[in-house]
Amino acid sequence: MYTNIATTAMDADVVVLLQSATDQRLIFPEAFSTMFGRPVVGVVTKIDLVTTLDQLKWAEKQLKEAGAQRIFEVSALKGLQLDEFQAYLEKK
Repeated sequence: MYTNIATTAMDADVVVLLQSATDQRLIFPEAFSTMFGRPVVGVVTKIDLVTTLDQLKWAEKQLKEAGAQRIFEVSALKGLQLDEFQAYLEKK
């Protein structure tokens, strides 16, 4: 599976890793982003469903450990903080 992701990322300007704030499964192994050779950002999703600050911190930690150089927190459902993330992508 990772081979397909790495191959697809070769054409990308930036790689985006997603981590739900409400799902504490480990999605990406530590240093996951080193295979890409591209800028990597992380997006914590579902921030509208967070009940404790620890949920956000956990999700951010997972993305940082995977190698995300910048973290965005968003809620697609409520449209929270999507403008900042969109502006970042448009610059890339």
